[in-house]
Amino acid sequence: MDYTEKYQKLLDKSEETGLPKYFLNDLRVHDLRFLKENNPDEFIWVLRTAGTHLFTIPEAKKYRSQVCDLADDEVRFFWFSGGELKEKTRDEVTALLREPVPTRTPFSIW
Repeated sequence: MDYTEKYQKLLDKSEETGLPKYFLNDLRVHDLRFLKENNPDEFIWVLRTAGTHLFTIPEAKKYRSQVCDLADDEVRFFWFSGGELKEKTRDEVTALLREPVPTRTPFSIW
């Protein structure tokens, strides 16, 4: 999926929820740039009253406590995977981020 399609999903969800109310450049500039430069297949997007946060899954796992403990008037969590942006609860995101990151078995000719 092209990064512009992913970004459109974020814009649609932002319009639907009325968030963020402040720090709109998080969505308009930083999230767009992140998607354009990285175009991840999976990511977590945190939509808040005061801005957004977008994390790749390995990054979110590394900083799980910061991702899941964000405090704001309103915080909503979204998991993008398989071309879909699905809302998750804080507990669901916490549990998903506790799962181990799959590792590839090195190729061996022996």
